[in-house]
Amino acid sequence: MKTLFLNPNSNDAITKTLRRQIAAQGLPPASFEVRQLAGAPKIIGSLQDNMKAQRIFKKNYKQLTQGFTRLVMMSSLDTGFDAARDVGVIEVYGFTRSVLAWHRSQAQQLQAITFDSSMTPLYQALFAIKENQGVVLHISTLPLAPGEVESAWDAVLNSLRKVCRELTDTSSAPIFIVGAVGLELGEALRQEGFHQVIDPVANLIAHLQSTASSIKAQSVSHPLKSGSK
Repeated sequence: MKTLFLNPNSNDAITKTLRRQIAAQGLPPASFEVRQLAGAPKIIGSLQDNMKAQRIFKKNYKQLTQGFTRLVMMSSLDTGFDAARDVGVIEVYGFTRSVLAWHRSQAQQLQAITFDSSMTPLYQALFAIKENQGVVLHISTLPLAPGEVESAWDAVLNSLRKVCRELTDTSSAPIFIVGAVGLELGEALRQEGFHQVIDPVANLIAHLQSTASSIKAQSVSHPLKSGSK
């Protein structure tokens, strides 16, 4: 099995972070690639950006997925997930869906932190779909667009520290900083001792490995009969 972790934006820095954090999970180097979507917005910070990235993805789906048996859409909104699932050629997973599925399997609920109140309804819609219901306890939102995070790193980190302290004071539930722009911020907070802040990439990989093991076990228990389709 070879997995394509596709960043559905064209941001070099985010793709580099994804590549580094995925590689740190110990996957065999030949078993995966991390790519970004050429021509897509640098940051998916609105419904319009999300729709544009989806159109570009659908147009280039066949070329992008050639040679892969599994596709993971590495976007906080799982951009392109439904389009890829509709094609049905290879296994498809969403980044956020997988993080939530992992914590659901561990009987854990999450406290979510998002960026930009205008994006919050999009996250709420994703959290509310059937397979995700009940995993996210509540959402705290920082009033800063994802595209502004890099230029205001110190201020954002300070704001996240404050929010995380407030959340940890009131609940022991893990904290999920949603979005690719939050990956390095979350990493910095964990290094500072905010252990309730999850590593979503590690959760994603754990879910993929668990799912692969389950599929393998089912195929051994119920092998296809000769001549079946």
